[in-house]
Amino acid sequence: MTKEHWFLQLVIFVLVKSTVSH
Repeated sequence: MTKEHWFLQLVIFVLVKSTVSH
């Protein structure tokens, strides 16, 4: 797993949480 991949996973996770919050 590359750092870029990990970063993308984190960004997607945050975006999903934000969407669910709204």
